[in-house]
Amino acid sequence: MFEGCKFYIIKVEKIRRRKIMKEERFLPAKGKIAEDRRILKRVENLFKRDEALKNEKIDISVVSGEVFLDGEVRDKTLIKRAEKLVRSIKGVKKIVNSLSV
Repeated sequence: MFEGCKFYIIKVEKIRRRKIMKEERFLPAKGKIAEDRRILKRVENLFKRDEALKNEKIDISVVSGEVFLDGEVRDKTLIKRAEKLVRSIKGVKKIVNSLSV
């Protein structure tokens, strides 16, 4: 499952709805970091060019091909739209969609 990963744990703190959530993720090996950056840039570009999503505040992170979406959007259709765009990107293994309305 964690093939090619260095076992350093990154603690990511996020403030969401007045709660501090901590996530533990594994830092990927160098080759995977380059791939994650490519995926991240592609997601950012797709969201910027999409008329419905370009003004939404969506936090994007990518770890080992897993794309994490967090933030708030205007309506439920935008949640599905964001996920559909991410699925179209080569190399995405999983999407963790935490977007809310």
